[in-house]
Amino acid sequence: MNNILKRAVVSEKTSMHLKKNKYTFEVSPDVNKIQIEKKIVDKFNVKVKAVNVLNRKGKKRRKGRIEGRMQDRKFAIVTLADGQTIDEIKGLF
Repeated sequence: MNNILKRAVVSEKTSMHLKKNKYTFEVSPDVNKIQIEKKIVDKFNVKVKAVNVLNRKGKKRRKGRIEGRMQDRKFAIVTLADGQTIDEIKGLF
């Protein structure tokens, strides 16, 4: 379970979440909230207040007659305790 956190998600919506002390990560599809929280605490040394999880189905795509789907993705929105920040991610915005 080394690659629980795949990447930090950078978008307009996630930059608005930063004002509310929420950080968004793409995570492995087979992890749960407890594992995500432990990984965030270990990696960034912060106090986590809440973890919310989103599962997104992959979009249908086609090239000519061949149909396929994009990969399913899972996101975690992590709310940190008051006064806590992740400086490595704030530098991306």
